[in-house]
Amino acid sequence: MKYRIEALTEHHVKEQFSCGQENLDIFLKKNALHYQRKNIAKTYVIVEENSPASPHKQGVVLGFYTLSVASVLPAEVGMRWPKHPVPVALLARLARDLSQKKCGLGEILFADAAKRVVEVSKITGCHALVTDAKDTAAANFYRRFGMISFHSHPLKMFLPIETLRLALEEKKE
Repeated sequence: MKYRIEALTEHHVKEQFSCGQENLDIFLKKNALHYQRKNIAKTYVIVEENSPASPHKQGVVLGFYTLSVASVLPAEVGMRWPKHPVPVALLARLARDLSQKKCGLGEILFADAAKRVVEVSKITGCHALVTDAKDTAAANFYRRFGMISFHSHPLKMFLPIETLRLALEEKKE
């Protein structure tokens, strides 16, 4: 099956989405578009490539991720300098529908988020990609991509932008 990832719009079909975590389902269905309109966060969805892309329907949401910005203390991401918080990209949410279990959508979504964050880092300061894993299983998922736990909080994780950039360049070759 082929997929496309695009910014969430009011035309995406998201009412049936269920990832097994009610807070993520509610965010997608009720809050994600509002966050976009207020420039708080941007949500990207994955739909089947063959899904209709008409003005009234853009496909059923199979998964999504949300990006925003944040800052962290340098020591939390392995830096000794500067003494003030440094900018990071925040992978605030990532989920796939339960019907898509074992289809690799989580990996596809993470890779797309990583590409977007690396692009952003080319035009503004951004030291790392950061996420707050919901539980140990989620932390293990992120570790597969090289994400490292903060010393102060094992479920808060980061990956330096330079590491992401190098990984993406290797993947191209």
